[in-house]
Amino acid sequence: MSLFSELNNLMVKYRFAPNQKLAQYFMINEQLIKQIVEHAKLQPKDIVLEIGSGTGFLTSELLSHCKVVGIELDSILCRLL
Repeated sequence: MSLFSELNNLMVKYRFAPNQKLAQYFMINEQLIKQIVEHAKLQPKDIVLEIGSGTGFLTSELLSHCKVVGIELDSILCRLL
């Protein structure tokens, strides 16, 4: 399943949409997510602070390389994470 389809399913299931007041944008390009993590050259001992963890798509990829501390203001997305 593509991240776009997964995002749509999550939006229906949890009844949310991007909140403009929180400047929410959801990254759904799997190749871009992998490139971001690859270019960061993370090590297992590293800890990443992710501000606005959102749906957790980037968070999941980061967790496969290091530890992550995620910050999310949206209460719906907090439950999702």
